[in-house]
Amino acid sequence: MSIRLPPTLDAKFAAERVKDVLEKDPPYGAHVEFNVLSSNGGWAMEDYCAEFDKVVNQAARDVFGKDPMHLSMGGSIPLVGMMNSKFPKAQFMVTGVLGPGSNAHCPNEMVDLGFLEKVMYVLV
Repeated sequence: MSIRLPPTLDAKFAAERVKDVLEKDPPYGAHVEFNVLSSNGGWAMEDYCAEFDKVVNQAARDVFGKDPMHLSMGGSIPLVGMMNSKFPKAQFMVTGVLGPGSNAHCPNEMVDLGFLEKVMYVLV
């Protein structure tokens, strides 16, 4: 079982709570044992520093002709939290490519390659 958590929820607390709920009163006399193998918290982004924000905004204007829009999603990805703990002064921009014609997290998942190329230009 793998559960994505909100970035502000303590992962160890959540794991123990799930264990308690699943083992407390299983139906039909079943025996349930839940072993926590690992638990990692998510990540909540801090505001960008002014210099980083300026560079990203200019790159987006150069490529797309307008300022970027920021949407906070996917904060449950533990990898980014681990990277942030190793590099606490780094500025992170985590992005997906959900532009026109994209279809994420479904059987026919795809990305629009032209849009991906533009996003990569902004990030480089």
